[in-house]
Amino acid sequence: MLAYHYAKSDNPEKVVQYLKLSGEKAMGHYASKEAYNFYQEAIHTFNRLPDTAQHKASLLEIFGFPLNFYSNFCTYYGVSLAYTGNLEHAKILFKKAYDFNDKINNIVNMATTELFYSIYYLVNASGEKTIEHAQKSCQYFEIINVTWCIGLSHNLMGYGYFLLGDLDTARRETEKGLSIHKESTTIRRLPTYSVYLSMVHYEMGDYEKARQYGEEALALSKIQGVLDKLG
Repeated sequence: MLAYHYAKSDNPEKVVQYLKLSGEKAMGHYASKEAYNFYQEAIHTFNRLPDTAQHKASLLEIFGFPLNFYSNFCTYYGVSLAYTGNLEHAKILFKKAYDFNDKINNIVNMATTELFYSIYYLVNASGEKTIEHAQKSCQYFEIINVTWCIGLSHNLMGYGYFLLGDLDTARRETEKGLSIHKESTTIRRLPTYSVYLSMVHYEMGDYEKARQYGEEALALSKIQGVLDKLG
């Protein structure tokens, strides 16, 4: 592991960089416990860095502008905690992200935090809150024009309505999200639409469509190597 190789060196920026990349890779494969460990170590390493202009410049280069690295870490760390069932600790991390977003007034981070806070409530099986934060994320992503994330926001709204038992609205929102997502050039997260649509059609009693979407999710997951969808 490159992160731990650099941990023994005098290059803390590289430690943070590779822990970040490892955490993102684990989240992409829904290996929540691994992601939790990577983000935890990244935040600890980040907090140990001297508050110098040189370190700030290095970290901005790693995480990119305009997405703020501290808020982004808190958000990803929070959602990884939620997936492991540590909802109370996750909520603390999201509050830190919200407080920091308000302080720096960064709309990109606001959009990202709202999206993942929606996932937090999805994991918590709260349909109303899932919808509420997905709608907020959608509004932010529309302002900054990130098409595929607008699609994801509608997909999460659909799942929120699914949790509330409103299957028609769940189907419409998920189909809308899929249509928007396909307008972008990214294929990231596409299997999630097929999974949700399979669930919705199954609950609606349309087992043939449920089967079709299930097979589509499986095929897309194999292409992208998204392990949780293969299950």
